[in-house]
Amino acid sequence: MIEFQKLTGRNFLSFKELDFSFSGHDFLLILGQNSDSESSSSNGSGKSALLEALVWVLFGRTLRNLTYDEVVNNQIGKDCLISLSFASNGGTYALERYRKDSQEGNALRLFEGKKELTEASNKETQNLLEQLIGMNFEIFMNSVAFPQGSAQFFSTLSDSEQKSILERMLSLETLSEAQIRVKADLKTLELSISQNELKLSNLQTKQETVEAQSEQLKRSHLAFEEDRQQAIKELLQQIRAEKEKTQELNEFKANKLRQQHSLKVKITKNTELLSGMEEKQDESGKLESKLYKVEAKEESLKREAGGVSRKLTNIKVLKGKATCPTCGQSVSGKLVEEQRKALELELEDLSVQQDEVLDEKEEIRLQLRELEKEFTRLSELEVELSRAKNTLEASQKELWEFQSSVELSKERANQLKEQAYELKSKTNPHQESIAEVKKTLGDLSQEVEKVGTEKDNLEEEREYLNFWVAGFGDRGLKSFILDSVVPTLNDETNKCLSILSDGTIKASFHTQTQLKGGEMREKFGLDIWTENGADRYLGLSGGEQRRLNLAVLMSLRRLAQMQAGAQCNLLLADEIFDALDQPGLERAVELLKVQRQNGAKVIVISHSDELQEHFQDILVVQKEDGVSRLLIEESVE
Repeated sequence: MIEFQKLTGRNFLSFKELDFSFSGHDFLLILGQNSDSESSSSNGSGKSALLEALVWVLFGRTLRNLTYDEVVNNQIGKDCLISLSFASNGGTYALERYRKDSQEGNALRLFEGKKELTEASNKETQNLLEQLIGMNFEIFMNSVAFPQGSAQFFSTLSDSEQKSILERMLSLETLSEAQIRVKADLKTLELSISQNELKLSNLQTKQETVEAQSEQLKRSHLAFEEDRQQAIKELLQQIRAEKEKTQELNEFKANKLRQQHSLKVKITKNTELLSGMEEKQDESGKLESKLYKVEAKEESLKREAGGVSRKLTNIKVLKGKATCPTCGQSVSGKLVEEQRKALELELEDLSVQQDEVLDEKEEIRLQLRELEKEFTRLSELEVELSRAKNTLEASQKELWEFQSSVELSKERANQLKEQAYELKSKTNPHQESIAEVKKTLGDLSQEVEKVGTEKDNLEEEREYLNFWVAGFGDRGLKSFILDSVVPTLNDETNKCLSILSDGTIKASFHTQTQLKGGEMREKFGLDIWTENGADRYLGLSGGEQRRLNLAVLMSLRRLAQMQAGAQCNLLLADEIFDALDQPGLERAVELLKVQRQNGAKVIVISHSDELQEHFQDILVVQKEDGVSRLLIEESVE
């Protein structure tokens, strides 16, 4: 745990003298009063210079990126000094940083008690200091201090800068050092592998020499074998030829059998279809007879309808006349009307009968056309049946002829096999010498195998070291450790956001991103969600950005507290609440109180008088005639 105790100095920015004690200020508000301003505004009073002094003494740089000499008070122009006393891990330390000092120049000095730890150069001393406090500038600005503006906010940094800060906070530099050591071991191992490969090469050369001797003996052995092998080869070729011939004959036989089966099926099917042809012919005759009768009935109905029509015409002539023009008898008008209606009804009935006869006639003709089509199809089937029977008869004849050829080919193949077996049974006189050379090669092979096993072990060890070279690299343990702390960061960030934004803002860190092709790639970043739909930092309002920055700062602070080398009892916030409304201020103060309950000394720099009611201690920085000083310090009950 790092505990800052006292900050003193001279001729730094607007301060000619500075003396500030961190002791007793657990929850402190620093306000400003600029007497040089007509509006008596707190702006420019030198409030932020306190934070600048702490940052400058620790890291030799400022939040406003001032040049080296710009930190010197412009009225004095020299002898700038900031001193800081602090405790860490049971030791008490003092730090002094000078600029344009008459005696010390631009020195950086570090003490533990009365013992000076200053190195040969400021750079080396700075490295020692950062190792001692477990923080560099970026870590400090993202876990201890929350300055005005956004230049150093963790949320605004690039992915690589965010990842670098986390790696430093998690002390992952040791993994890089381990990688260097593993690479050195790997280099030594590569030398052993080279020596092993040379030994193996020599053995293999000797093995090749003996193998050459063996080859010479084999050639003598093969000289005896040539005649036998040639004869066996010829026999085998003849056997293969007979087998191929037999196979071809069997395939032909199988094809013919399939053809015969297909033809038989076809013949059976066509025969069954043709069996109903006589029945169809009888049916056709009956339909022809029926059609004749229907046509006769049609003609009869036409004649009968004609007679009725003529009668109806005659009746219509009588309408309105007293006597019949034909017979001269008197005619009743009522009788004429009754006869007319009767004839019209009879004519209508005849018309209905004619329609029925026409429908029946058309139905018979339709059936006859269908039968005609069926007769045509059956005639084609008769031709096809005849052809199939002829083809089947020819196929059976061919099959009988080929069956005899198959039997002859099998018998010839068996004879050739017996001859080949007799040739293979002969003994080679060079066999014993070959056995002796084989034993020598076996001994050499065992030695080669032994050295090869050693090579495999060395290569396995190389693979192991290569594994750790990668394991200690960016995609190994570093990535694993970052993955393990991300849940803590997310949990802490969203706990703070729940207080600051009442749940309207949520954030989530990630260590990987998915490419368009679905592949996952190592990439550190921050995902944002808000109720208004914003999903990136620049899409947030100013107030939302401040809330998110503060939440991330608190989560990083929590992460730093979890690391033994980077714990700090201080939390500085410079004008981070001044743009917030009253509910926003209250939520921010509530979050700071939570930090205080967790052991942090909270110091807030602001020009908002509305914050006074929330703080126990208030410190006023007054600027007059261009010089800032700590004017009053009061306790609010």
